[in-house]
Amino acid sequence: MADKMKNGRISRKAIEKGLVGPGLGLIHRGIAFILRLIVRIIIKILGLFNKLLRIGARLPDHFIKKWARHHQMKKIPVQDNKVLFLTFQGKYTCNAKYIAEELARRNKDVEMVWDIKKPHLDSEYPLNMRFTKHLSQDFYRQLASAKVIIENTNIVEQLDVPKKAEQVLFQTWHGSLGIKKLDGPVVLGRHWDEVSSEVQRKCDYVLTNSPWEEDVFRQAYWKDKVEMLRLGHARNDVFHYDKKTQKQIRERVCRSLNIDPSYKLFLIAPTHREGVNDKKMELSEVRNLLKALHERFGGKWLILIRLHNRLIKQAKVWYRDSERVRNVTSYPDMQELMVAADAGMTDYSSWIFDYMESRKPAFIVEFDLEDFANSRGFYYPIESTPFPIAETMEQLPERILAFDQEKYVREVDEFLQEKGCIDDGHSSERIVDRILEILER
Repeated sequence: MADKMKNGRISRKAIEKGLVGPGLGLIHRGIAFILRLIVRIIIKILGLFNKLLRIGARLPDHFIKKWARHHQMKKIPVQDNKVLFLTFQGKYTCNAKYIAEELARRNKDVEMVWDIKKPHLDSEYPLNMRFTKHLSQDFYRQLASAKVIIENTNIVEQLDVPKKAEQVLFQTWHGSLGIKKLDGPVVLGRHWDEVSSEVQRKCDYVLTNSPWEEDVFRQAYWKDKVEMLRLGHARNDVFHYDKKTQKQIRERVCRSLNIDPSYKLFLIAPTHREGVNDKKMELSEVRNLLKALHERFGGKWLILIRLHNRLIKQAKVWYRDSERVRNVTSYPDMQELMVAADAGMTDYSSWIFDYMESRKPAFIVEFDLEDFANSRGFYYPIESTPFPIAETMEQLPERILAFDQEKYVREVDEFLQEKGCIDDGHSSERIVDRILEILER
């Protein structure tokens, strides 16, 4: 045996005597390797099992919290005079803002609650407005007790909470007559079926401003199960305010942004693209743009840059305020910026289809047109819009210099008539009439 093994190893002498074959050492090493591999696999399986146990230990808390919330919300009675407002921005803006102001103007005994995501200034809101922090315990209490709920995207529908039969949910959305397709199945993918089902189950009314918009909304989310109310968009009433009121809004914007009111303002606000960052404007583009605006329309011009709400942090880095450029991404109300602006430009964002109601000059730049058409898609050809179109930022000054105001106004009128738009400055009044009818039932 000593000839065979020395210190646990197979000796050369043992092989020479024929006691063992030369391949046995390889077999032993192979067996050892397999055993070590098995041990490693077992350790990994045990680690994974331990991780699953830790996750499982937390699940009861989640389910208990979810069950408690459902139970609590069902027990809270609905208040017949309470209206809850929600916007995806978490700010005082969009259709909800102008509906709230009309309700406050009526001086009715209505309790208005606003859902917010960050601290706010009370002076920005109506005096009788109450507030609740988004997704806090108080938020769920307010949601459970509101008779009317007003939102501008599918917020309540994507919360795993019940909605009572006596509650009424108004969907106001946040764009109108836009050319780009709504997210729906385009962005949400498989999740769209789930969201669409909840939307049809929880939503009572969708506010629209045209038969064209109703067709789009039905395709995107609401199908035939939700009633469309063609009352117009409250946010677009601002374009029909008298000149004195619009001047006051402009002065408020300039004061808030520390802008000399003698400047004319050019608003640039591109759309948000899934997974794609916006392109930062170069200094040469700014100079050429300002020069063209001065030559065509006269006066001193300043550029307002507004990126999508999801790109607030990037905007602070890319666009620091300068003598001729202001970053206005954080300004809460896009409608007020549009009233203040003397002209504007986007790629495919729907705000410009609100802005056309002002009849002020507006332009489109086709950033990555083919890629956007393939990834998101359009409802109608971009060439069918009233807006002068540039293929690049370098072409935009040429379009500005060639702008024909009379032709543009005529084509805007034709476009709005073709779509059947009913926005006339009284949408918020019609909407509040319907809300008060519901509250008084």
